[in-house]
Amino acid sequence: MRGFKKALDWARPALNPEVTREGIPLFEASRFRAGYTFIEALIVLAISTSFFLGAMVLVNGQQSKTGFSGAMRDLESRVRNYVSQVTSGTFPDSAGYSCEVNATGHPVLSPAAGGIGESSECLFLGRAIQAVPSHDHLYIYPVIGTKNAYNGANNLGTAATGFNQINTSPAVSSGGQFLLVDEYKLLDGASVLKTSVAGSSGDFSLAGFYTALSSDGGSASNSLLAKAYPLISTTDTIKSAALKSCLEKNPPCAELSDFSRWDLCVQSGDGNQTAILSINNTAAGITTKLSFEVCS
Repeated sequence: MRGFKKALDWARPALNPEVTREGIPLFEASRFRAGYTFIEALIVLAISTSFFLGAMVLVNGQQSKTGFSGAMRDLESRVRNYVSQVTSGTFPDSAGYSCEVNATGHPVLSPAAGGIGESSECLFLGRAIQAVPSHDHLYIYPVIGTKNAYNGANNLGTAATGFNQINTSPAVSSGGQFLLVDEYKLLDGASVLKTSVAGSSGDFSLAGFYTALSSDGGSASNSLLAKAYPLISTTDTIKSAALKSCLEKNPPCAELSDFSRWDLCVQSGDGNQTAILSINNTAAGITTKLSFEVCS
């Protein structure tokens, strides 16, 4: 306040120009003792308020950037964790279920001790991640495959050696109820803006990360398959019959392509920032890259 007083004292027009010192008009001593006028106080208040509001804008903007950055890094960490579970063959919470193949040739789960790992008919293949545009959740589905090769509903009686030989299904009960689905809510109000696969057009909002079988061409450094599903996701497709059918490799998901990069474009809660999480399938394994940029 002392600095504002000094500035105002020098800027105020001279009320008594006949009393000067070194050519500078002075105010009457009584007016110095009287303090600021009402108008001067309002000026000080306006200046102080503008400084405060400007500081608040800067602070809030920085907090928004920090919050969105943290949300994206948490998302990246979660995706890495799910991919790591596939690599290690870990299937959390599956110990209370057994698996068998139904009449259509697809794996189904039933409550029972032992776990899927003890099944002679099924194997834990991996996880599929669904990212619905304009939605603030990701849905992570365990995907199970048949150990034997199948042609439709017909068991060929030989061990499957490749992804195209097996029947697959999300973890469901015999009645088609989805089981063991993880739901991840993006932090700080963020939401999925869109998804894409490098080199392909269209919506690929469902991606699968699966263990490569012997003839799938896996390597010592990368034993995973990355499959893109041409499913147009809306909130109506979450845990739906259409999604189940797609994960069972029925049309339009009968012909699946391997992808080298799956991009998730995410928008901040205030809509002012975007970032891209790229999940890359390389010879060295699955890697991720986080870029804070405008989604093209």
